[in-house]
Amino acid sequence: MKRFLVTVGTLISLPCTAAADYSPRDFLAAAPAKTFYTEDEMSEDEKQKVLRAPFDPGANFTCESWAIAKESPSSLTLQICPDSFVRIQLYREASGDTLVAVESNRSSGRSMDLQFFQVSRESNALSEIADERLKDLGLDDVTENDLLAESDKFPPGGSERVFLSLDESGRLRTTPRTWNDPRWEGKTVAFDVTFAWNGSRFHRGAVPLPSKPSHL
Repeated sequence: MKRFLVTVGTLISLPCTAAADYSPRDFLAAAPAKTFYTEDEMSEDEKQKVLRAPFDPGANFTCESWAIAKESPSSLTLQICPDSFVRIQLYREASGDTLVAVESNRSSGRSMDLQFFQVSRESNALSEIADERLKDLGLDDVTENDLLAESDKFPPGGSERVFLSLDESGRLRTTPRTWNDPRWEGKTVAFDVTFAWNGSRFHRGAVPLPSKPSHL
């Protein structure tokens, strides 16, 4: 399966209402089918079948066929299996163009890719956004130490990049990979780093997380 990998610095944040004349279905129709994948690749025929079918909020996913699991004016979620999904999230630019984030989330968050595209207001042409351009838009790198209290921080050179993902509201937030990682033994995530879209760029923020009660 072909993978479209994006570095940690290339992830997204707070949603903005998409332009009324451009929808997630418009992006689904225009983008190549290979843009949308989990453990399974979507074919062009499967994509066209999804576009023709009405949205069924009660659809079941048994790894047999792709369908739309959730849909709103600014977001659309595709599924084929129950524990994986592809999310399309739109962000309106003040210029009239539209930014699009496409998240491929596989096996309940164990593996995730994120791609960004720009859609021209004038022609609806799609172009993938390069890493440097994403940084110009405010999506700078987040490291593990950005999520930790001072007493828990890794030593210099030991802090790795952290992935970002879309939450249910379409906001970009940090997703540290701590599961089964001995490096994280005894450490607790203290901050949630997010990126908020204001129509021109993403603004970074850090929200303290509630402290877990200590055990006697």
